[in-house]
Amino acid sequence: MNATATLVAGIAAALVIGVLIGRAWEPGVPNVGASATDASATMASGDASSSSRASVSLRPSKVRDSPATPPGSKAQEDAKGQGQSPVAREAAVKELAKLKQEHVALKEALKASNEKMAELETAAGLTRDRHQFDLNQEDWRKLGEAGALMLRLPCASEESARVDDEALDRLGLAPDDRPAIAEAYRHSRERQWAALGSACATALGGSIEKARERGLQSCKHLVIQHGQDQGNKTLDSVRRVASFRAGDSEAPPKDSGNPLDSVMLALTREAGLFEAELAEALGPAEAHRVMFTQDGLCFVESTFGLDKPLRADGPWGLER
Repeated sequence: MNATATLVAGIAAALVIGVLIGRAWEPGVPNVGASATDASATMASGDASSSSRASVSLRPSKVRDSPATPPGSKAQEDAKGQGQSPVAREAAVKELAKLKQEHVALKEALKASNEKMAELETAAGLTRDRHQFDLNQEDWRKLGEAGALMLRLPCASEESARVDDEALDRLGLAPDDRPAIAEAYRHSRERQWAALGSACATALGGSIEKARERGLQSCKHLVIQHGQDQGNKTLDSVRRVASFRAGDSEAPPKDSGNPLDSVMLALTREAGLFEAELAEALGPAEAHRVMFTQDGLCFVESTFGLDKPLRADGPWGLER
């Protein structure tokens, strides 16, 4: 190689190195130091293909920034919800306030209506501060006039008459009171059967076995219906019993010639006998409270309209 050729090669190499050094200062070009050294060595040896690869490796790669939250993601949807317009929020707040005012107004209107009803019931003599089946003499008088019978009898099955711990808690009684209650139920079953057994057998054609199979609850309805089928005999009996219960008749209707009188008299007495037995163990006031406590002891309540259909709320009118 002559001196001229050597000089040209040197100048060319210097130009390439100068270009590469200038590129090395461009922002974003990775591995600048190593690539420049490699390119200088390559050009000194005259390898054109290596020079091409070196220059390609020095080009900065284009990096795309991926979005932090993908389009349509739940995060973006939540962001939209949080960005509800102030106008929409204000409208919702106003609507909520309006509904609250209406709610308060309705409560006040209901309270006023209940107070007015109470005033009218008092003025009409329809108020009642006792249990619906806690009957006094005036109640019996009205029942007789209406040709109706109301009975509240202790449950007859042994299973339904059992008093569990929850029932004792509701009644405010102790476990020691359970035996006395069980005995009262047992005696009540015996009395109810003594009153109904024979009459039920008669209604079934004279079979006492069939009467036992039917049970006390079914027999009660059979006897009442059978008497009505025989010329309203049950209605006549109930009116005589109601007159006695109201104090309008001195003697109990035992000798009227109607066997239903004894049945009706026994059934209308049963609740009082049951309560009296409880009173021996609990005391009179406590026994009466227990008798008429809601969801307490087990009773079967029945209302019979024998002359004409009764209103569901009883012969005395409105009930609370």
